Amino acid sequence: MNNSHVLLLNSFKVKVEGLDSIKFTQDIFLHNVLYIPSFRFNLLSLLTLIQQNQFRFIMQPNFFILQDLKSQKTIGTAKSRHGLLVFDFYKHYLPSVNFNSCNSVTYDVWHRRLGHLSVPVYNLLTAKTSLTAVDKNHHCSICPLSKQQRLPFISKNIFSPHCFDIIHSDVWGPFRYPTYDGFRYFLTLVDYKIRFTWVYLLKNKSDCIVLIPKMFQYIENHFHVNIKVFHSNNAKELSLHDFFTNKGVLHQFSCVERPEQNSVVERKHLHILNIARSLLL
Repeated sequence: MNNSHVLLLNSFKVKVEGLDSIKFTQDIFLHNVLYIPSFRFNLLSLLTLIQQNQFRFIMQPNFFILQDLKSQKTIGTAKSRHGLLVFDFYKHYLPSVNFNSCNSVTYDVWHRRLGHLSVPVYNLLTAKTSLTAVDKNHHCSICPLSKQQRLPFISKNIFSPHCFDIIHSDVWGPFRYPTYDGFRYFLTLVDYKIRFTWVYLLKNKSDCIVLIPKMFQYIENHFHVNIKVFHSNNAKELSLHDFFTNKGVLHQFSCVERPEQNSVVERKHLHILNIARSLLL
C-alpha cells in the first residue's frame, strides 16, 4: 500500500496507509477497508455495506435505519447532513479495528513528534519500543535549517564516578520575545554522570541567586547527597561565592572565550534549542 492513493473531487491525492478488514460483530465484516489517517471522518459506502452483509436499509422521512436481516435488530440510525448520511451505530455494533498497519505511525510522524531526532538516537528508541523502523528514503528539510552550527569541538565524553559529584550550569538568553509569563532566560543544570538535566525559566539573570540554593536543598532532601563541584562560565549571576563557601562546594570556572570547557551544558543548550526550533518550524 506504499504507493496507493485516493483521488478526491478537488483532484487532490491522499495517501492510503493500510488495507484490512474491520468487524462489527462475530458475523458482520467489512473487507478491503482503506486506512487514511488524514481523513477527519470515517466514510462508509452504504452499497458496499449492504452487499457484503445481510442488512436492510429503511428510509424514513427524517432519518434512516439499518437493520440485520437475521435478527431484525437495529444496528444503527443515520441522519442526512450536507448530502451525506451520518451513522450512529449502537455500542455493541461498534467496530473493533484489527489493523496491524493502522496502529503503526509512520517514521516521518515519529521524527517530527520526537523533536526531529537523529537516526542513531531514533534507533536506540526502536530497539526498546515498537516504533516504526527508519525510512532510508526519508528526507527532512527542517533538520538542516534548525541544526546548522559551527564545526564541533572534540568531545571527550567523560563521566564522573557518582551522581551529583559535578554539576555543570549555564544561563541562556535573553529571548527575542518573552514567554506568556514574562520569562526571557533559562538556567540549565546538568549532572556530570548521568547527564540528567534541570531547566528553570528566568525573568532575570539575578533569579539564579534564589534558584540555585533551592536546587541544592532539593538534592540534599530527596537524594541525601551533597554536590561537590559546581562548574560554570564566568557569568556574574552564577558566582555565588558566599553560598558555595558555606556549603564547602568547589566552584570551577571555564576560561574566558573557551565554551568547550563547559561543553556538557553547552551541548545540552544546543540540544534544547534544536528541538524547540524544529518544533516551531
